[in-house]
Amino acid sequence: MNKKKHMLKKHFLYSLLLSFFFFSCSSDETSMETSVRKYVITFSAGDGGTVSTTGGEYELGQTVNVAAIPQEGYIFKDWSDGNKDLKRVILVNGNLNLIANFEVPSDFDSNSNTVLLRQVMYGAGDVEVVVEERVSVTAISGSRHKVFENNEIFYIIQLNEDNNVVYGEDGTGRFFMTSHNEMPQLIDNHILSDVNLNMEVYYSNAQNPHDSNAPSETYEYIWDNGNEGVIGGKQFIASKFKNTEKYGTPVDVSAVKFGNKWRAQSNSESDYGPITELVYKELATLTYKDIIFEYEVDLYNGEEDFLEKIKPNFDKVYENLKGTNAIDNLNTIYIYGGRTYTCGGESKCDENIGYIWCFTTIPDVGLYTHEIGHTWSLRAESPVDWDKWQFFLENYYCSDYALQNETEYFSEAFMCYFSGQQLLINFPNQYQLANPVREQLDLLFN
Repeated sequence: MNKKKHMLKKHFLYSLLLSFFFFSCSSDETSMETSVRKYVITFSAGDGGTVSTTGGEYELGQTVNVAAIPQEGYIFKDWSDGNKDLKRVILVNGNLNLIANFEVPSDFDSNSNTVLLRQVMYGAGDVEVVVEERVSVTAISGSRHKVFENNEIFYIIQLNEDNNVVYGEDGTGRFFMTSHNEMPQLIDNHILSDVNLNMEVYYSNAQNPHDSNAPSETYEYIWDNGNEGVIGGKQFIASKFKNTEKYGTPVDVSAVKFGNKWRAQSNSESDYGPITELVYKELATLTYKDIIFEYEVDLYNGEEDFLEKIKPNFDKVYENLKGTNAIDNLNTIYIYGGRTYTCGGESKCDENIGYIWCFTTIPDVGLYTHEIGHTWSLRAESPVDWDKWQFFLENYYCSDYALQNETEYFSEAFMCYFSGQQLLINFPNQYQLANPVREQLDLLFN
């Protein structure tokens, strides 16, 4: 009986110990299974904005609210993971780092179909004031550009790849090249050229509602500027129009640079009509007597041949002007030949720097001298008294050319004074230099 009790007691103690061990192990496993996992979530912002929270440590399965907050002048672009939602709810299931990206908004807003235009106005004391206005625009089929209508007149707004307005670089800051009397259409481009222009031609044909004398048919051209005007190693040197047999000069196109594009316009009712060809040629340069010469490569057999052809006449001019400052401000002479142009030469001054274009393979003495008369007299520091020369124009004949073009009078007199002595002798009815005119030139150059 005692032995049996002892066995029962031993069995009870063994069961109790086993139960204790079993429950102890179960308790440890439960503790491991119910421990909470935590992760680090961080939020930050790029230039142009902030975020509503920078994040922290969160438990698995939690949700975190975050919002991107743009600063003034910026808009939200996207998160670093590509998500474009301004506000987000993040479900925590691992470590995460997100950056909110911001950007300056484009001028064109596709949601409202409007464009932000900026124009420079001048207030009291000629103070520049930038006026901004968001205007409704219309799409042009087949074009990235937009059209703004104001008072029944239509203007093409050029947009770049970022959908920002491109403004003219001619000093006006204008957003348009020309006006149309109806919604312009993108038409097929049939303009010939030596290079790929990526030309876009826009056309309209309607009566101006405010001016019955204004041209109705209008062409507007937008084409690549290339690398500072160079496309495929060639530069723009001539233009052809429908109504002319001769080639126009680059100036005749009156192109204006808008960003990486040229823009120009014409109409069928003008003397020239629409553009039919833009000539681009490879050019070379050299310096002779401190003057830069730029010329068409394919018209000469190298540099020596070019110099051999142009030196005789230019040397005569150089000698005729010797001892004066008439040529001191001349920087470059461009010689474009190979075709018949509507004029023999052109010239301009940028402040005091002179540039001449001669549209012939071998310029003569008279052409050189006439254009130098322009570059000398039109410079910023010119001593010419134009009121006095207006009096000469009205009272003393110089040449038929000067009579027909009053802006040419000084240069014609300049040419006769320095290089036209033989003309005055051989053609006294066509070239004259009155004593008062000669005396004025003596004062300027002696």
